[in-house]
Amino acid sequence: MNDCPPLYDVVNPDALDKLFAPTRKTERHGTVTFKYCGFQVTVNADRTVELEPIDAKSS
Repeated sequence: MNDCPPLYDVVNPDALDKLFAPTRKTERHGTVTFKYCGFQVTVNADRTVELEPIDAKSS
């Protein structure tokens, strides 16, 4: 994974913050999932990030 640019150069962190920002009436929930450098990346509304090797998904 050293050949990959930093994730913040590929995915705009400010856009994720806006996506998960609370509305006037409620907190936001959900996830954004995408593939990056051989991993499935899941960003959760609680600001946690999960990485799973794509090869592991096919096992």
